[in-house]
Amino acid sequence: MTNTVLQLDNVEFRRNRRVIITDVNLTINAGERWVLFGPNGIGKSTAVGMLATRTFPSEGRVFILGHQLGKYDVFKLRTRIGLASADLGRQFPEFEDPLDAVVTGLSAVTGRWRDTYTQEEYACARH
Repeated sequence: MTNTVLQLDNVEFRRNRRVIITDVNLTINAGERWVLFGPNGIGKSTAVGMLATRTFPSEGRVFILGHQLGKYDVFKLRTRIGLASADLGRQFPEFEDPLDAVVTGLSAVTGRWRDTYTQEEYACARH
């Protein structure tokens, strides 16, 4: 029995009326490992952004861990998704303390801003 963890169904993404990706279909099951590669500008980062709940499709549907993107609280999903990317790194405030950047992963936000964390959460981040 397969357990679908990520799925793109007929996804299209437009920015400023320009089509970035169109007619994308992808299913990733539990335990699978995937690599997206190709030339610059074909939409790899856009697709990954959707799978990481950072970008929403203009058309089509995205399912993450059984929940449709746009119909479920993404902050509940983000704590279950690991994402490392240069684009994500640029979303942190310029002078963010690295420890604060790590601890924000516990609440799936980019940057501590005005959030407060306990000593136990900081200990977890140090670990």
